[in-house]
Amino acid sequence: MPRYELTGEFFWAIELADKTLTTSVGRIGMSGHTRVKAYGSAAEAKREYAALVAEKLEQGYALASVPPPLKKPTKKPAKQSARKK
Repeated sequence: MPRYELTGEFFWAIELADKTLTTSVGRIGMSGHTRVKAYGSAAEAKREYAALVAEKLEQGYALASVPPPLKKPTKKPAKQSARKK
């Protein structure tokens, strides 16, 4: 799902699946609101997709770069200190 951001405060995402468009919008860091809308044909949904993306770009939204997936830190065994007796 392509994600667009505006000034680091708001996000907007859109997904096209056959005749259905799903959009999500909200503040970055929040879940936002999701809307699903079905169209009469896949061509009509595709046209609406292109129009919505163009509208958001005109408003100043920019495609957000997707960060690489986070890796879990590996735990290194703790060094044991040598005790003198």
